[in-house]
Amino acid sequence: MSLDISGSMGGPLKYDPNEIYDVKKVRKNRLDLAKDAIWMFFQKMQKDDIFGFTVFHNSARTIIESTFVSELNPENVKKLIYSDFESGGTTIKHGFEESVKNINKIHKNHPKVVEEYENRIVMLTDVGDN
Repeated sequence: MSLDISGSMGGPLKYDPNEIYDVKKVRKNRLDLAKDAIWMFFQKMQKDDIFGFTVFHNSARTIIESTFVSELNPENVKKLIYSDFESGGTTIKHGFEESVKNINKIHKNHPKVVEEYENRIVMLTDVGDN
């Protein structure tokens, strides 16, 4: 999973750059909904599935290295997903490249993953690429 944490993700779903929003009245923004989706996705995973989590804006970083779900503590995963991240602009390329690096680490440590697993990068973004 790769999550866009740019400033625009903190905005409401119907965003008008000319309108001023009262953050207290906006119940959930794009980033909140994306985090909810990641958490729901994680909860549906099987023990032998692999989960990794990266975030990106103008740069990218790995929050959870690609790991078998059976080796992850769900409460720790939830805390990491729901951490405060929002900042910066959006450079999708950085998120993709960091996610590829994350997948390649597990390929290196577990060669059977390359042969026996389908690998996917799921990017959650509002696609306001800089």
